[in-house]
Amino acid sequence: MRDHCGGTGMDCHFRPVGDPGAFARRQLLPRSRGWTDTRRSGLAGQPGRLAFAPAIGITPGSGAWLETRLDSDLAFSDVSDETSARGWPTKHNACFYKPTVGAHAPRQPGGEPNMHTGRWRALIALLVTFGLFAAACGDDSSTTEAAPEPAEPEAAEPEAAPEPAEPEAAEPDASPEPAEPEAALPGEGVTVTMARGNWIETNFQNYVVQQLLQELGYEVTDPEEITPATFYPAVAQGDYDLWASSWPLNHTPLLEGESPDGGTFGDKARYIGTMMASGALQGLLVDIASVEQFGFQTLEELLDNADAIAHFDSDGDGKADINGCDDGWGCQKVINDTISQNGWDDRVAQVSATHSALFAESEASFREGGPVLQYVWTPTAFVGKLVPGRDVLWLAIEPAHALEGQDGVSNVGDACTNDPCTTMFTPSDIVVTANNEFLAANPAAASLLENFELDPLAVAVQAVAIDAGANSNEEIAAAAADWIAGNRDIIDPWIEAALAAG
Repeated sequence: MRDHCGGTGMDCHFRPVGDPGAFARRQLLPRSRGWTDTRRSGLAGQPGRLAFAPAIGITPGSGAWLETRLDSDLAFSDVSDETSARGWPTKHNACFYKPTVGAHAPRQPGGEPNMHTGRWRALIALLVTFGLFAAACGDDSSTTEAAPEPAEPEAAEPEAAPEPAEPEAAEPDASPEPAEPEAALPGEGVTVTMARGNWIETNFQNYVVQQLLQELGYEVTDPEEITPATFYPAVAQGDYDLWASSWPLNHTPLLEGESPDGGTFGDKARYIGTMMASGALQGLLVDIASVEQFGFQTLEELLDNADAIAHFDSDGDGKADINGCDDGWGCQKVINDTISQNGWDDRVAQVSATHSALFAESEASFREGGPVLQYVWTPTAFVGKLVPGRDVLWLAIEPAHALEGQDGVSNVGDACTNDPCTTMFTPSDIVVTANNEFLAANPAAASLLENFELDPLAVAVQAVAIDAGANSNEEIAAAAADWIAGNRDIIDPWIEAALAAG
């Protein structure tokens, strides 16, 4: 059966499934090549499910059907004519179906016969039976009349021999056209080994990439959590094929690290695409109360004020303490190199630990009226708890004191201590890094990764959900699937281009 909805952008076909009269729906899109069995009739109240019911009152035996998307508890509905059926997509989010040539006659969901068609068949059978009965009665009545006198037989004229009929040419049997086999997906038979960064907010985009690669037929492992310092040597030597957790401004020194067999890791792996352009804002956040108390507008002014240094000295060593980055992260090196380059080692120090522990410590200090001097990136849930411009401000440094390439301006408006706002970090893209041999051997995957883009807001929303407790891999993978389902208009062209490339 074929979809007559029009304007849906989908080509749908139907076929009977094992349960007589039940039908299945197939969307001819690269992502969905399987049949969905809709034989169950008890689908009311299950939002988003599709159900089918015969449309009674249309031409007998036509087998017209209705599709109802059960966004509410809308149950099966019949229509009285084809005109009203066409009105359903607008009024009830339903579609009208007719069988194509050779389609099976529909039956009620659950395998019961279509009662409308059945009534006509029963009527025809009744008429045939009645006709045979009437013929039999006519023969009986003729026996009650007197037998007629036999007539003299007339001489029979010889019949002319009939002309032999020319044999009709046998029509050749129409051989059915062989069905074209479905083209194999480019990733079939290929296993992709993925990693992901060791900060939970990066899980979301990695699961999105995993599921999009699966639409191309690839078998993709669950992304394994590792640090950036571990990933770049591993992807260069082929232990991993890719991850979607690279921050070029922080990670390029790691990618350019010396390989044991000569050259750099960047000779064997590379950044690909621009998943989130300027999606990562980074820097130090300081509580507004401390800024107002000591009157500094930059990190340099804070470090020129002994009282301000003592205010941020949490361990009593005479230095202001920055709650910084995890060991092995690129941002850890940027902060330490900025301190050393400017000769600030005797006035400020970076405290490194897991970011989740440092975030919790800074949040607790703020709630208790204490100071906050915390390295933060976006998108992350931290800025939803201590909000820039309301609770904290981005702490500026003089552009001359920033590392080369890290003197970019962050457009944060009034949420910074200074204007223009140089935060020690130029806003970074967030991209995919993949093994060069993998990309060369898999042009479909390379095309997808080159085109893939993700709104940082989607990651920020997921970060808040993670912080609220939806932080299992299964929950994050489900959120990725929801994002994909809600953005087919931008995803389908990527898939089509990848299929063409593969």
